[in-house]
Amino acid sequence: MKIIDSAHAQHLKSRFLQIGKMLGMKVKVIITDGKQPIGNGIGPFLEMVDVMKVLKNEADAPADLREKSIMESGILLELTGKARKGRGQKMAEELLDSGKAWKKFQQIITAQGKKRMPKLAKFSVKITAKQNGKVAAIENKTIAHLARIAGAPKDVSGGLVIHKKIGDKIKKGEALFTVYANSPDRLKYAMEFVTKSGNGYSIK
Repeated sequence: MKIIDSAHAQHLKSRFLQIGKMLGMKVKVIITDGKQPIGNGIGPFLEMVDVMKVLKNEADAPADLREKSIMESGILLELTGKARKGRGQKMAEELLDSGKAWKKFQQIITAQGKKRMPKLAKFSVKITAKQNGKVAAIENKTIAHLARIAGAPKDVSGGLVIHKKIGDKIKKGEALFTVYANSPDRLKYAMEFVTKSGNGYSIK
C-alpha cells in the first residue's frame, strides 16, 4: 500500500495494530521507502522474472528486491517462531543462498500444477534521457500509468523494465526504461504520453 507521507503511514500502522489486537492476531507493520519501484520489472511477467532471479541467486537479480525479501521473510520467520528474535533475516538469507528457497518454490509450483510460462511482449521501445546527470526522483504514478498503457496487468507480458534508479548516473540518450507491449499501437500511445506528460524521471 502506497502512503503519501510518514504521518499517514504511522496513522495507518496504529490502526492495523489496533485491529490485530482486537482480533487476537500477532501483527507487525513494516513501513518501507516507496519513492521508487522495487525490482526492475513492472507487469506480471516482468515482475515474475525478477522474483525468479532472486530465488535462483542470479548475478543480475535486483538487489533492492532481494534485500526487501530477506527483511520481510526474516520478520515472518521470527513471528512464526521458526527463528529467534534478531536471527530471522540471517536465516532467510541462508535459506536463499543455499538454494533451499528455490527448491521449495519449485515444490509449491508442482503441488499447484505447472502452467505454461508466458513470453515477453513482442514489441518494445526504449525511453531515453534528454540530458546528462543523476536520477534525483522517479514518479511512481507516471511509471505505473505507462505500464498500464502497455497492457499490464491484464496483458501479463506487457509492462516496463527499469534501467535506472534514484542515485544512478545517466547520459543523454541512455535508456531510463523499456516499454514492452504486444501491440505497436500501445507503444505509440506510451510514446505520446511521454511526449505530453513526461517520463516520470527527474534528472539533475
